Amino acid sequence: MRPPWVITLLKKNFRYRFALAKASRIPGIGSIMSQMLFDGDDMVYLPKDNVVEFAVNQQIDPGTSTPLPSEIVHRLIDEAGFHWAMNFCICRESNKCEDYPRDLGCLFMGEAAKRIDPKLGHPITRMEAHAHIRHADEAGLIHVIGRNKLDAIWLDVAPGKRLLTLCNCCPCCCLWKMLPNLNGAISARITKMEGVEVTVYPDSCVGCGECQGLLR
Repeated sequence: MRPPWVITLLKKNFRYRFALAKASRIPGIGSIMSQMLFDGDDMVYLPKDNVVEFAVNQQIDPGTSTPLPSEIVHRLIDEAGFHWAMNFCICRESNKCEDYPRDLGCLFMGEAAKRIDPKLGHPITRMEAHAHIRHADEAGLIHVIGRNKLDAIWLDVAPGKRLLTLCNCCPCCCLWKMLPNLNGAISARITKMEGVEVTVYPDSCVGCGECQGLLR
């Protein structure tokens, strides 16, 4: 387990993340950073559910349908055998965020999460994990999910391949705001997933549009 001073050091130096990202563009340094900090990363950030409205009996092309981002998250929670909630978001805590809850931290899943220092968080049930994500949605946070070597390093857990990160990110403090400054080979490991939500009107709908304000 990492000693407490390591977490304190991370928080104090969080503001330098953009400089670190820019350093990854320097020839030679970028490849070293990629190997040490981002090797094997595969992260996806999930936008908020978009809404597509249609009346009952209206046809939708199945080929263009996309799963809801929120459905993906909850499906992964259902399939995971172990869930761990952090007591704080290290990004918002480090940035002293005043707009989003600092105590709503990442959700980690997988065998490696069992090795996280209990001072940093606690195991939760599957139902509690679903509630954790719903709380994040209500707070207006964006989910970033996947394998992230940085998390395995600062949490001092192994094997990294058995750790699944589910971050709940705000637009002001997220670590990945440094993405535009990163070496292209590194930033390419973080992608965006498109998603839609389908709202079905009741059978009595005649398409008059009067209920639009209530359904949004």
